[in-house]
Amino acid sequence: MIRDNVDGVISRLGYHKKHHNEKYYAYARKELLNAQEPIEIASLFIYLNKTCYNGLYRVNKSGMFNVPIGRYDNPKIANADNLRKCSKFLANVDIFQHGFSQIRPKKGDFLYLDPPYHGTFSAYDGSGFRDKEHEWLAAFCKQLDQKGVLFMLSNSDTPFIRQLYNGFDMGNINASRFISCKGNERKKKNELIIRNYVRRDES
Repeated sequence: MIRDNVDGVISRLGYHKKHHNEKYYAYARKELLNAQEPIEIASLFIYLNKTCYNGLYRVNKSGMFNVPIGRYDNPKIANADNLRKCSKFLANVDIFQHGFSQIRPKKGDFLYLDPPYHGTFSAYDGSGFRDKEHEWLAAFCKQLDQKGVLFMLSNSDTPFIRQLYNGFDMGNINASRFISCKGNERKKKNELIIRNYVRRDES
């Protein structure tokens, strides 16, 4: 909707901004599940992202959005200038939503993969993303490599992940974590960047 009808999304976000309070927020959580109109789905999704705790998207076993409201003095719910820039950027882009195993890239394509990090919170929906899913993803990356598809994947720096991607290029970055509800746990952590290629300036 940001690509195809950005003005409609901006207008609807203006409505949500006028009704920004906890009572409406509780109503909007339920409406996201039941919304039928694409503009309403898009605007509610953005509204909740801008007003919920830490911009987290999580649902319970019933598929109901269940992130508490965040503490923001003046959340930027309807950033029209940014949304219009995004719309122009997405003008000639095809967007799909499905499981990673359904992706069908061709030789020479590039994929960036950002799964729920191993050893961290991953229960964004009822199924979660456990060791088995990490193993499936690693097997998928090996298939990509055999097809000549370039990929970059970010994940936790754990022995399990290092073992899964043994043989690929691995580098460390020090990144801040913001999702934890405990302020003292929002520290910089070592993360892995895993690739099946080496950049020309590194070779």
